[in-house]
Amino acid sequence: RRHPPSLPLSLRPAPTMTASGPSSKPPSSRSSAENLVLSVDALPTAPAPLKVLLLMSDTGGGHRASAEALLAAFDELLPGGHETTIVDVFFDVAGPPLASFPRFYGFCQRHPLLWKLFFESGKLGPLRGAAEAAMRLFTWRALEDYLAAKTPDLIVSVHPMVQDLTLAALRGLEPSPPPASDPRKCLPPFMVVVTDLGGAHPMWFHPLADAIYVPTETLHDLALTERGVTSDQLRTFGLPLRQGFWESPAAGAKAAMREKLGMPAAPPAVLVLSGGDGIGVGA
Repeated sequence: RRHPPSLPLSLRPAPTMTASGPSSKPPSSRSSAENLVLSVDALPTAPAPLKVLLLMSDTGGGHRASAEALLAAFDELLPGGHETTIVDVFFDVAGPPLASFPRFYGFCQRHPLLWKLFFESGKLGPLRGAAEAAMRLFTWRALEDYLAAKTPDLIVSVHPMVQDLTLAALRGLEPSPPPASDPRKCLPPFMVVVTDLGGAHPMWFHPLADAIYVPTETLHDLALTERGVTSDQLRTFGLPLRQGFWESPAAGAKAAMREKLGMPAAPPAVLVLSGGDGIGVGA
């Protein structure tokens, strides 16, 4: 298996260019995907085509939507130069009992108090550690076999609950333990794209991730307080966008859509969203 000895570009965000030179303003959402792809494309030991795994789970709609947005960006930026697979780690790989996790999550969504208990308990270090250990017990062999068969050149997670499982499986596949001075050195590139905006569960942030893409400065600051994550791992970008939103609308398109929907032409409009399943939207 080929493991890049270092990740010089995947750990450096590309500057945003303006007419006058580099800008300190965070790039757009599409720039996040572009930077991710171009960073990996420059790795000297990556074979062609680049083999990419996008890890997610169907717990809500945003994780799959983000994975599909990144896949579209790979298609545009590396046409014919990548083999990208979107995989639901729990349903497609882990098997029972974790294969039923997406359905259990849906059950929790319909029972807010249970969902809150599930979410908040995972923030507590001992309980989170116990939960991760239990999940590793049920998934490590299947996940190791899957990764050994796929031999990815890059792994990108868009789900908070797969970081620990995947990195543990990757370490298990190594012929020798990684050096204590740099435990990330012997692992293939592992990146995390956080799909939450204002707050994020601690399980998103793993100290062995090569890069963690966060959409806001709020989450950048939050990540620095979690689990030993350092500033050199963090990249502040927008969320991945579906391809239909990459380009600005044509002149007059917004006014035409307002008229079509029967909306007033002048007042500002606010669109209220709450995840792919509409969690938390009240009357």
